[in-house]
Amino acid sequence: MKTFHTAADALRLSGFCIGFVLSASGGFVTETEQELITRADLDGDGRQDIVVVDKSSGTFRAGYQISSDLFTWSESRSLGATNITGLATGPITDVNYDSIAAVTPFMNRIHLIEAAGVGTPAYPLPVFGNEIGPETVVSLPIGAGTPESDLIVINSLGSSNPNRLERIESSGSSFTPLGSHTISDAWERGNSVLYTGNQAAAVFLDRSNNALRMYEFSTGTIHYLDSLFFNSALTAPDYCPIHPVSGGYIHYIAWDPGTSSAYRFYMQPGDTFSTLDAVDFGGDIRSIQTVQAKGSDWLLIFYTNGEARVFAYDGVNDPIYDHDIASAGSGIFYSAALQIGSDRFVLLSADEATGRSLTAERFEFADGTFQGDGPLELPAVTAARGRANVFTFVNEPFVNPQPQRLQTLNAGDWSSRALLTGGPVQIEADYEIDQGLPDGLGNTDTAVLGLADISAQHTLVNQAGIPYSIYSTEAAAGDQWAEAFINPAPGHYRTGIEVTFSNSTGDDIYYRLSDSTVWNLYSSAIPLFKDETILFYAEAPGGQRSPIRSSSYSFEDAPGELDSDSDGIPDYVELANGLNPLTSGLDADGDGFSDLEELLAGSDPAVSSNVPVLPIPGTSGRLEQFSAFDLHISLTPYDGTADSLTVCRTGTTLRAFSGTGWQFGFATASNHAVAGITDPSVLITNMPSTIEAGFFTLLTDQHFPISTSFSNKNIGIEMASVMIPPSFQPLEIPPVYSGGNLASESATWISAALNIMTNSSVPVLQDELNTEDVLRAMLTERKLIDELFNEGFITNRYATIFPTRPSDGTMLSVSANDFSDLRRNTNNAFLPETVIAEIDTYLSDANSAALRFLAQELYDICSEYSDAEPGLYPLPMTVLRNYLLTGTLNSNYAARVTYNSSELTQIVDNATNMLASISPRPVESLLLEVRDGSFSNSCPVLYTTDDAAKSLYDAEGRPYIMPFSFELGAGAEVTALAFTDVSWNRVPGTDPIEIISLNLTAVPVSSDADANGNLIPDALEENLLASPRSPSHLDSDGDGYSDLQEYLDGSDPADPLNTPAGAIVDLSPPEVTVTSLGAGQIQLDIQWPAAYADPFVFTAIYSDDLSTPGFSSDHELAPGTLSTVISTDSSDARFYKVGIHLR
Repeated sequence: MKTFHTAADALRLSGFCIGFVLSASGGFVTETEQELITRADLDGDGRQDIVVVDKSSGTFRAGYQISSDLFTWSESRSLGATNITGLATGPITDVNYDSIAAVTPFMNRIHLIEAAGVGTPAYPLPVFGNEIGPETVVSLPIGAGTPESDLIVINSLGSSNPNRLERIESSGSSFTPLGSHTISDAWERGNSVLYTGNQAAAVFLDRSNNALRMYEFSTGTIHYLDSLFFNSALTAPDYCPIHPVSGGYIHYIAWDPGTSSAYRFYMQPGDTFSTLDAVDFGGDIRSIQTVQAKGSDWLLIFYTNGEARVFAYDGVNDPIYDHDIASAGSGIFYSAALQIGSDRFVLLSADEATGRSLTAERFEFADGTFQGDGPLELPAVTAARGRANVFTFVNEPFVNPQPQRLQTLNAGDWSSRALLTGGPVQIEADYEIDQGLPDGLGNTDTAVLGLADISAQHTLVNQAGIPYSIYSTEAAAGDQWAEAFINPAPGHYRTGIEVTFSNSTGDDIYYRLSDSTVWNLYSSAIPLFKDETILFYAEAPGGQRSPIRSSSYSFEDAPGELDSDSDGIPDYVELANGLNPLTSGLDADGDGFSDLEELLAGSDPAVSSNVPVLPIPGTSGRLEQFSAFDLHISLTPYDGTADSLTVCRTGTTLRAFSGTGWQFGFATASNHAVAGITDPSVLITNMPSTIEAGFFTLLTDQHFPISTSFSNKNIGIEMASVMIPPSFQPLEIPPVYSGGNLASESATWISAALNIMTNSSVPVLQDELNTEDVLRAMLTERKLIDELFNEGFITNRYATIFPTRPSDGTMLSVSANDFSDLRRNTNNAFLPETVIAEIDTYLSDANSAALRFLAQELYDICSEYSDAEPGLYPLPMTVLRNYLLTGTLNSNYAARVTYNSSELTQIVDNATNMLASISPRPVESLLLEVRDGSFSNSCPVLYTTDDAAKSLYDAEGRPYIMPFSFELGAGAEVTALAFTDVSWNRVPGTDPIEIISLNLTAVPVSSDADANGNLIPDALEENLLASPRSPSHLDSDGDGYSDLQEYLDGSDPADPLNTPAGAIVDLSPPEVTVTSLGAGQIQLDIQWPAAYADPFVFTAIYSDDLSTPGFSSDHELAPGTLSTVISTDSSDARFYKVGIHLR
């Protein structure tokens, strides 16, 4: 706090308090862009005190008139919320003194502050009405019911009719909502006035209708009086009342800030407003204030150019200019004039850059003019002051997972201990005050913060323990009552999400989405598929509500494209049709028809008994998914009885599986008469192109009929293959979502999808299945299984990629996660598609001829002899697997094959060496730099040190999302570990890489924002300076050192006792010396203290003709450099401009 005790350092204000009749309760509230300013008798001593509220930080400074000629100002204290939108004062809790009422919609309650003295803790008393989102508040003596002033509240976040005017009756210790009234908008600038000599009314500005609204409550009910419409006379008016004149009716003056437009008007008999009467004050008006002196009314006109004039007003004639008050000065404006005694007022002056009041000056009417005593500095506004640092809980925090916070309070700058003591139980806290550098925290003291919640059992303070401390950025809001929590956390998501709410007390939770004004009682998960901001709050059984919280979610894909389960149907279409877009999959009801087929055919995809009737009229009967293809296979088995290849017979079954065993399709052989395909052939339709593990397998029955002259036609031997889905551009339905009703949006999409689906062709993969394919499948299996085993992903090398094969029932199968781990293993990663491609190359080479011939011999032997000698010849697929695993061929086969044991060993060794030679995925560690435009493409593009552009993807081929909670700026460096063998690329001209891990290596040195260019970061000014964003040479604490030098030297620019160790230096804008060096060069020398050059960058620009707009591009000096040489041309004259900014 700051106390002024003498004529030189105090505001000598009269102790006589006039009954200032313009305000019916407390003082008239003046509002500037940054502040709310009013009068109140906070300590109940009968003298008027001053309240200055900083809206953005939610703190207030109070000037207490502690005696007839002494004002003592408190340091900043919290109102329990930030971004304050409404303020009132009056005898709300007790008729003997005034309380402060503050509101902001998201606080969701009214905060009453009893600030009886300079050191009184600001403990918010919450008041709840029946409406939601209080935005404006007026304290009004009703004259009916209780003697305390009631609260008239404008609420802006209600359901259906969001804007409501509500009356809340005060009995001092309790508050009762007594009705509300729908209004046209969230009215602003609420004030209490006496609309006649002794009748109270509330007035509001209705911005949407450009009107002044007046209500009175003398009967205890909401009674509308009248409205004054400014129409075209004023477009963004402000107003103030003037002393009652003839008939006791209040006069008003209204004006458009920044213009010369001003009008007077008054209430007239019949409780109606008069017409507007234009007034000319001779200049553009910033604001108008009214004061009284010598029984007369005076208007103080503050102009936009800083001038101030006094006009006399008799209530009948036009105001008459009387005299001037000295202008506010450069960078300063008058923010408010507050009557505090007979013939006396206090004039506040504020900083133009921040809007915060800096000084207060007492004016007294003497010798026919108002004369001031000189401005005195106010305590600084510090945004950090008043933040919560004492908390009470039901359960012990950090021990119980649900501590249930009850209260958030403030004690000084740093709290070190808090006790629950006495009866009734109160909160007692030890705290310290920040004394600046070098002393830091000190002056330990103890404060009683008020009554503890009856459920409070534990406390928490800044110094939570000896080795650790906590810090909260929330305002000290007092009792918490209820709270709600949202899951998942707000953020950016790749798929749709389901939002849920919870709390530890079981209170009701209400929420609403950004496109709605209706509050919904939460009962079940809320699906989100588009960017959304959710508002929510909890409400206890007694009507006490938590603050309204806001959580924002965004999605990588637009609403029309987001398909969380990759089934080809956008999330919003699934939601409109009763499906869960996260879990429904391809066939939600399991009836064998895909969800897409059912939607297009008009059946219900969520009800298994409701199946589609196909084909849909006008279609071919084929309704494939977006990412699907047809598989057309010719089976070429080996006929051992004829020693030749043959074909299968019609009816032969072929099945398709994923690498983990999921069956994707099956069909039987028939004659299709398709060019390039030998019939009988198998056509499997609607195969998905995206398959887990990245490959699929084909498998016949163990024995199947073939075309042969042998009497037993069923001598076809089990065949298998591994295949890679074809790469093709899947069908896409252009996004048609336009933000409308889900049902109609869904119908539009289904119509568009049906049109595209019925007029498109499906890709067809054609191939031949023979004995070489079986060999290829076993080689692939061996390589994948060996690598999975070597890396520890599986525990047994006797494993299979054909888990549904009857003969493999006892073998270890491989999961999708195992294959995923193998694809992404940092040390030895393998892509199945790459392995298969390498094996294909090997099988087409002469080096594999013996192995291929051996495989054919196995089929020849099995086909020819297994019928006559059953049980002696296992299936060739099993024999090949064991041969590749053990190096030994089944003895029954070994006795009949062409090769001897030595040759068999050489053949398997050759195959084993080939498999070992298949290299893992290439991994590279890259130092990448963020540049301008790095995040403007469809995926991030970063650059190597040699300017190679790299586009970044995740393992699924989607654009990589940076794992940082902040956006990286140009110049930031990251170290990426990445695979470089990816095939997808969405950004032409870049090298695609698949990110394994990415770490932030360096962030470019960058100062905080310096909006006004005074070379001091704004964040430091906000927290330390009384006049943030003022000129750099300003000396806020009057110690002789400029704020800029104190910032650079590390001392406190707001503390005159904390100064730099060195001498005072001149850091005002520097002089520049220009010296011609001849030969077309000049030298610029900047006169700036060399010891203070390093934190800044100096630039030079020039122009040859000042009549032509624009200068040259910046010539930037090296950091710490104060001299530079610039080449010139033959211009006769050149004008130079030197700039300086933070590095």
